[in-house]
Amino acid sequence: CTGSGTIWRCSITKPGYHGLFLWTTAWLASQSVPVATTYVQYRDLDGNLYKMNGATTVTVTNRPILLEQ
Repeated sequence: CTGSGTIWRCSITKPGYHGLFLWTTAWLASQSVPVATTYVQYRDLDGNLYKMNGATTVTVTNRPILLEQ
């Protein structure tokens, strides 16, 4: 995992799968983070699935999300 300012990223991979956890350490704040258009969906900690629909940014909080290709 790597951090840049308050944004943290952690890649997970296995054959045929690539995911990226994203979150911020800024308490009670949200930030817009640029992401590659290769990510097609993301999941939150509650298990909800959201389609990216070609989005180039996501909003992150101190609750990690998992982007998936």
